[in-house]
Amino acid sequence: MDLPITQEQLDRWHNGQGLIQEVFPHLSKEQREFLMTGATQEEWDNEFGEEDEDVAVPCVDGTENHNWVRNDEDEDDCYCDRCGAREY
Repeated sequence: MDLPITQEQLDRWHNGQGLIQEVFPHLSKEQREFLMTGATQEEWDNEFGEEDEDVAVPCVDGTENHNWVRNDEDEDDCYCDRCGAREY
């Protein structure tokens, strides 16, 4: 997979100078996953199955499920408006 990244960005990320979504905001979540794991989306789906959007995940306090809200500035970034948890 060819990724539109620079060596400087890669060095920043490897050296812990930013989260992957901060250093590579222009990459899709599938491209960022490839950087982290070396697996393509197709390989991931073959190994672990399709993503299930309807899985209920409890909030930190365990009393309610997360209520995910999409970040208007980054379509791959969501947060729970109950507990503040983030999903990229």
